[in-house]
Amino acid sequence: MMGVPGIHDVDPEDHERAWKIMRQLRPALEKAAFEAQLAEQPDYRLVGSYTPQLSGVIGIRLIEPQDSPRIVQVEDLVVAETFRGQGIGRALMSYAEAEARRMRCPRLNVECGEAGLPFCQALGYRVHENGVQASKILNAD
Repeated sequence: MMGVPGIHDVDPEDHERAWKIMRQLRPALEKAAFEAQLAEQPDYRLVGSYTPQLSGVIGIRLIEPQDSPRIVQVEDLVVAETFRGQGIGRALMSYAEAEARRMRCPRLNVECGEAGLPFCQALGYRVHENGVQASKILNAD
């Protein structure tokens, strides 16, 4: 997406750093599995915040159910520990919302986990009954 300084698809030369950041969210994630996901799942996009180095990542996926409107799903969101508290997570979520609107998706879903629920709620997301997912209805811009 144009117009968001420092936020764009993760550069291939930054995959190593992206994997290390992602392991803060998923410690058991093996590098080979991470690389396979990027290579073999073309519907999964790994977007990064560059400040100027890669400081946080968000994994987004477009879901196109046959019987309902398209949805953008945030599957991963993690900011490197040394960059937390600087608004990077909010900026990445704002990017995901803008991408969802650009793709004409009326809703954004987030797999936030129990620890991420307060963050999602602060951004206006409604927590699902399962307690680990949240969603937001988006207005068209």
